[in-house]
Amino acid sequence: RPIVLHDHFGGLAPDSTAAFGFRLGLKPRWYIGVSAHLLHWAQSQWRIPEARTLFLGNIIRPIKTAPLPKKAGIVLVSNLKPLKNQAFALELCAKMDFPLSLVGKVQDEAYFQQLQAQVAQNGLAANVHFIQDCPEVQAILPGFQLGLHTSLKESGPLVLLEYLAQGLPFLAYATGAVAALIRTEFPEYFMDHFELDDWQERITQLLHSQPDTDKMERVLKAHFSPQQYSEKCLKFYQKILENEAC
Repeated sequence: RPIVLHDHFGGLAPDSTAAFGFRLGLKPRWYIGVSAHLLHWAQSQWRIPEARTLFLGNIIRPIKTAPLPKKAGIVLVSNLKPLKNQAFALELCAKMDFPLSLVGKVQDEAYFQQLQAQVAQNGLAANVHFIQDCPEVQAILPGFQLGLHTSLKESGPLVLLEYLAQGLPFLAYATGAVAALIRTEFPEYFMDHFELDDWQERITQLLHSQPDTDKMERVLKAHFSPQQYSEKCLKFYQKILENEAC
């Protein structure tokens, strides 16, 4: 039977080699990747023909939330590990003196301790809050003024779609397929570097600007709808069945 690998990996290095199991002859014949980078890697490293690959970016399902007239603070949604770069967000917090909520599970205990030490050393205990148990992130987003995303490398990141779904302006490092697409519509929401002064200036601008929530909704529906996702996926599976039956 054909093996189809639906790959969500976000930390791929350009010179990565195939995983051990696949080197033993279990290389997938069909490949679905959540970023253009993953597709290029599969085609170049595994020699999977382009016709047997599919780019299928991740999506979310927006939930309805009650509007909150009073918003306060900045939120960063990412599990706690070095790749997500929450330490940079804490540097921003120390420089700008704003309330910051870090939402995500601890995936690297040593890094979590490093972040806690950074909070203590910079006297940020009153401003920084770790939220590790949040079953539905979208439900809490309307309570914030701005979202952050400081990850060094991503395949998505899906949290940017969650920000859009709740009408929350954000500032993110430009990495991943979702960021590449949204950036064409909202260039002001992305940075290409980690210069503290530039991030501070942009955050100040965004906090004093009115977000275009209607445009956010249009972009989300136009590029990340569940219907489009399902149709694209099923069409690819149908292509597999037709080719394998020959």
